[in-house]
Amino acid sequence: DEEYQLLELLGHGAYGCLFLGQSLRDNSYVAIKILLKSRDLQQLQLQQLEMDIQSQLKHPHLLALHRVIQDQDYIYMIMELCDQGDLFDFVIKDQESSFIRDESLVKEWFTQILDAVEHMHAQGVYHRDIKLENILLKQEQENTVCKVADFGLATRERYSMEFGCGSTSYLAPEHFDDDSELVPYDAAASDTWSLGILLLAFMFGRNPWQEASHSDPAYHQFTRHP
Repeated sequence: DEEYQLLELLGHGAYGCLFLGQSLRDNSYVAIKILLKSRDLQQLQLQQLEMDIQSQLKHPHLLALHRVIQDQDYIYMIMELCDQGDLFDFVIKDQESSFIRDESLVKEWFTQILDAVEHMHAQGVYHRDIKLENILLKQEQENTVCKVADFGLATRERYSMEFGCGSTSYLAPEHFDDDSELVPYDAAASDTWSLGILLLAFMFGRNPWQEASHSDPAYHQFTRHP
């Protein structure tokens, strides 16, 4: 059995902790996401769904889950390491050094993201939390490539009544319709909307609105006259 050692805390949040890890078998570096096992059965099933979905999806631009180790209290997700941060941080740093985004780079990376999401949808999986922060960057030979990550809100149900899944500024209008509680929304279409917001944020360095709400004038104007 392969064993790993934890080297450095990379981040933590509501999801748990993320560590830089190293295989004791071949000295390769990995990312290790540690989750506290939920005592709530429904929440535990959602944790299991995240692991199942990520382990089954195989694509060069989806973050790979190598294996899962569990004990009585914790879940250890052994994932590929992306060593160049995320797209949100890249955009912030790029804004500081240049007023003009490299359009060829935007096209290259956004095409990679589209390919990954298209593959997910073809496999009957819908991400529901596409945003700059969930696009990780990795150095592969001479190129930096994108990896779609964080499948904590992913679902296999295309038509869903779980409104409000995801980050507010990326949510599609149907999440806020007055009759939304009566009509399931299309998770594939919702992902597509989020991709559009991500492209705008990537290209121009900011979201088109502060939050996806009709109280935001820019959002209200756009949804009335797209």
